[in-house]
Amino acid sequence: MLLGSKMTEESKRKLRLKNLGKSLSEETKEKFKGNQYAKGHRHTEATKQKIKEHHLNFIFTLEHRKKISLGKIGKKSSYQTRCKQSLIRGGTGIPYELEDYPLEYVLIRDSIIKRDNYICQICRRNDKLSVHHIDKNKLNNNINNLVTLCFSCHSKLHRGGFRYE
Repeated sequence: MLLGSKMTEESKRKLRLKNLGKSLSEETKEKFKGNQYAKGHRHTEATKQKIKEHHLNFIFTLEHRKKISLGKIGKKSSYQTRCKQSLIRGGTGIPYELEDYPLEYVLIRDSIIKRDNYICQICRRNDKLSVHHIDKNKLNNNINNLVTLCFSCHSKLHRGGFRYE
Protein backbone atom coordinates (compact mmCIF):
# COMPACT_ATOMS: atom_id res chain seq x y z
CA MET A 1 0.00 0.00 0.00
CA LEU A 2 1.29 3.48 -0.88
CA LEU A 3 1.91 6.03 1.80
CA GLY A 4 -1.11 8.30 2.16
CA SER A 5 -3.52 6.09 0.24
CA LYS A 6 -6.81 5.01 1.77
CA MET A 7 -7.30 1.43 2.90
CA THR A 8 -10.25 -0.46 1.52
CA GLU A 9 -12.78 -1.90 3.95
CA GLU A 10 -11.61 -5.40 2.95
CA SER A 11 -7.99 -4.55 3.82
CA LYS A 12 -9.04 -3.08 7.16
CA ARG A 13 -11.03 -6.23 7.97
CA LYS A 14 -8.08 -8.52 7.11
CA LEU A 15 -5.65 -6.45 9.20
CA ARG A 16 -8.05 -6.46 12.14
CA LEU A 17 -8.41 -10.27 11.97
CA LYS A 18 -4.62 -10.75 11.63
CA ASN A 19 -3.89 -8.72 14.79
CA LEU A 20 -6.81 -10.01 16.85
CA GLY A 21 -5.63 -11.24 20.25
CA LYS A 22 -2.05 -9.96 19.85
CA SER A 23 -0.50 -7.49 22.26
CA LEU A 24 2.38 -5.07 21.85
CA SER A 25 5.88 -6.19 22.77
CA GLU A 26 7.70 -4.50 25.66
CA GLU A 27 10.12 -2.98 23.15
CA THR A 28 7.26 -1.35 21.19
CA LYS A 29 5.65 -0.08 24.39
CA GLU A 30 8.95 1.59 25.35
CA LYS A 31 9.11 3.31 21.95
CA PHE A 32 5.62 4.74 22.51
CA LYS A 33 6.56 6.08 25.95
CA GLY A 34 9.23 8.38 24.48
CA ASN A 35 6.99 9.56 21.64
CA GLN A 36 6.03 13.19 22.19
CA TYR A 37 3.12 12.84 19.76
CA ALA A 38 1.50 10.03 21.73
CA LYS A 39 -1.69 10.59 23.69
CA GLY A 40 -1.35 13.01 26.59
CA HIS A 41 1.27 15.31 25.06
CA ARG A 42 0.94 18.93 26.20
CA HIS A 43 2.42 21.95 24.43
CA THR A 44 4.89 24.11 26.32
CA GLU A 45 3.90 27.71 27.11
CA ALA A 46 6.36 28.97 24.47
CA THR A 47 4.79 26.72 21.82
CA LYS A 48 1.28 27.81 22.84
CA GLN A 49 2.36 31.46 22.45
CA LYS A 50 3.78 30.77 18.96
CA ILE A 51 0.55 29.05 17.91
CA LYS A 52 -1.53 31.96 19.27
CA GLU A 53 0.60 34.54 17.40
CA HIS A 54 0.34 32.50 14.20
CA HIS A 55 -3.45 32.36 14.43
CA LEU A 56 -3.75 36.08 15.15
CA ASN A 57 -1.79 36.92 11.99
CA PHE A 58 -3.41 34.29 9.80
CA ILE A 59 -5.42 35.59 6.84
CA PHE A 60 -8.19 33.30 5.61
CA THR A 61 -8.97 33.02 1.91
CA LEU A 62 -12.38 34.20 0.69
CA GLU A 63 -13.45 30.60 0.10
CA HIS A 64 -12.48 29.62 3.67
CA ARG A 65 -14.31 32.63 5.15
CA LYS A 66 -17.45 31.62 3.22
CA LYS A 67 -17.23 28.09 4.66
CA ILE A 68 -16.85 29.49 8.18
CA SER A 69 -19.83 31.78 7.61
CA LEU A 70 -22.00 28.93 6.30
CA GLY A 71 -21.08 26.86 9.34
CA LYS A 72 -22.32 29.59 11.68
CA ILE A 73 -25.76 29.98 10.12
CA GLY A 74 -28.40 29.62 12.82
CA LYS A 75 -25.83 29.60 15.63
CA LYS A 76 -25.57 32.40 18.16
CA SER A 77 -22.48 33.19 20.18
CA SER A 78 -23.09 32.99 23.90
CA TYR A 79 -22.02 35.78 26.22
CA GLN A 80 -19.18 33.53 27.45
CA THR A 81 -17.97 32.98 23.87
CA ARG A 82 -17.96 36.72 23.18
CA CYS A 83 -15.98 37.26 26.41
CA LYS A 84 -13.41 34.66 25.32
CA GLN A 85 -13.14 36.26 21.87
CA SER A 86 -12.46 39.61 23.54
CA LEU A 87 -9.71 38.07 25.67
CA ILE A 88 -8.14 36.37 22.64
CA ARG A 89 -7.90 39.73 20.88
CA GLY A 90 -6.11 41.25 23.86
CA GLY A 91 -9.13 42.75 25.63
CA THR A 92 -10.34 42.45 29.21
CA GLY A 93 -13.19 40.04 28.47
CA ILE A 94 -16.01 42.55 28.01
CA PRO A 95 -17.75 41.94 24.66
CA TYR A 96 -17.88 44.89 22.25
CA GLU A 97 -15.14 46.74 24.12
CA LEU A 98 -12.87 46.86 21.10
CA GLU A 99 -15.50 48.52 18.95
CA ASP A 100 -15.05 52.00 20.51
CA TYR A 101 -18.28 51.81 22.50
CA PRO A 102 -18.32 53.02 26.10
CA LEU A 103 -19.06 50.56 28.89
CA GLU A 104 -22.41 52.30 29.45
CA TYR A 105 -23.56 51.18 25.98
CA VAL A 106 -22.47 47.58 26.59
CA LEU A 107 -24.48 47.50 29.82
CA ILE A 108 -27.64 49.15 28.41
CA ARG A 109 -27.73 47.29 25.06
CA ASP A 110 -29.68 44.25 26.26
CA SER A 111 -32.25 46.41 28.08
CA ILE A 112 -32.93 48.36 24.85
CA ILE A 113 -33.55 45.13 22.92
CA LYS A 114 -35.87 43.96 25.71
CA ARG A 115 -37.67 47.34 25.71
CA ASP A 116 -38.34 46.95 21.96
CA ASN A 117 -39.77 43.42 22.54
CA TYR A 118 -36.88 41.67 20.76
CA ILE A 119 -37.99 42.85 17.29
CA CYS A 120 -36.56 45.19 14.65
CA GLN A 121 -38.36 48.52 14.80
CA ILE A 122 -38.38 48.82 10.99
CA CYS A 123 -39.17 45.40 9.48
CA ARG A 124 -40.47 43.68 12.67
CA ARG A 125 -38.12 40.65 12.33
CA ASN A 126 -36.62 39.10 15.45
CA ASP A 127 -33.28 37.66 14.34
CA LYS A 128 -29.72 39.09 14.38
CA LEU A 129 -30.66 42.14 16.42
CA SER A 130 -28.41 45.10 17.15
CA VAL A 131 -28.86 48.49 18.80
CA HIS A 132 -28.55 51.62 16.64
CA HIS A 133 -27.66 55.16 17.75
CA ILE A 134 -30.24 57.37 16.01
CA ASP A 135 -27.94 60.43 15.97
CA LYS A 136 -24.97 58.15 15.01
CA ASN A 137 -23.00 59.39 18.04
CA LYS A 138 -21.59 56.34 19.85
CA LEU A 139 -21.14 58.37 23.01
CA ASN A 140 -24.80 59.45 23.26
CA ASN A 141 -26.34 56.48 25.10
CA ASN A 142 -29.61 58.12 26.08
CA ILE A 143 -32.38 55.49 25.89
CA ASN A 144 -34.36 57.80 23.56
CA ASN A 145 -31.41 57.79 21.14
CA LEU A 146 -31.16 53.97 20.96
CA VAL A 147 -33.36 51.66 18.88
CA THR A 148 -33.36 47.94 18.08
CA LEU A 149 -32.74 46.97 14.44
CA CYS A 150 -32.02 43.72 12.64
CA PHE A 151 -28.69 43.31 10.88
CA SER A 152 -30.21 43.86 7.44
CA CYS A 153 -32.02 47.12 8.31
CA HIS A 154 -29.01 48.37 10.29
CA SER A 155 -26.75 47.81 7.27
CA LYS A 156 -29.18 49.52 4.88
CA LEU A 157 -29.51 52.46 7.24
CA HIS A 158 -25.75 53.00 7.46
CA ARG A 159 -25.33 52.68 3.68
CA GLY A 160 -27.93 55.41 3.17
CA GLY A 161 -30.78 53.13 2.05
CA PHE A 162 -33.21 54.92 4.37
CA ARG A 163 -33.34 57.09 7.49
CA TYR A 164 -34.72 56.24 10.89
CA GLU A 165 -36.82 59.10 12.29
